[in-house]
Amino acid sequence: MQPIGPTVKADILVYLNSNLSHEEVNTFIRTVLSRPDPEGRGDDLAPGVRTQLRLRPVEGHEGIALTFFPNASKEQREELLRSIKASPVVYRVLENTAPDSVTTLK
Repeated sequence: MQPIGPTVKADILVYLNSNLSHEEVNTFIRTVLSRPDPEGRGDDLAPGVRTQLRLRPVEGHEGIALTFFPNASKEQREELLRSIKASPVVYRVLENTAPDSVTTLK
């Protein structure tokens, strides 16, 4: 079993721009953090991603924590990080941080 939660260090924390609509957040999750299921049944996590966890907002910015499988390739990690950082809805990206330790995004 793999521990998850706000006290566990995540590989990537993504904080989104404030005042996004529910649909804009879901679109980011579907188009950047997920991939369509090959059998057409919803979406799968991006290659190499083990967990995805929605976080409590910090300063009005919704957050998402991601952890990778230990065997995720360097390329999988870098590709996802590039895609996240390229998204116009992303406010801030933190790496190797426990969500509960984030009290400000300034």
